[in-house]
Amino acid sequence: MGCDVVTADNGQDGIAVFEQYKPDIVLCDLMMPDMDGFEVLDAIKKRGWPAVFIFCTADIQEETYKKAKEMGAHDLIEKPLTEEILQEVLKRHGT
Repeated sequence: MGCDVVTADNGQDGIAVFEQYKPDIVLCDLMMPDMDGFEVLDAIKKRGWPAVFIFCTADIQEETYKKAKEMGAHDLIEKPLTEEILQEVLKRHGT
């Protein structure tokens, strides 16, 4: 898709990767063992980097979507993630 991909195994590692690489786009799971995606989003927002933040989760309840949007996530997409869905979401967010 013409982009570099950096991964992390958990939320804490994700924040460290974010600080090191300053990505334009963050795809983040909502449920992780050490901290949830909402905590990751909050930590990233506090750093002031204007990344497009997209949750990818199996929990797509209306309450979850509403909280994600209220916190500043750009989107919430359902697992399993396919290349087609990812391309559509990235187009929608101008990336």
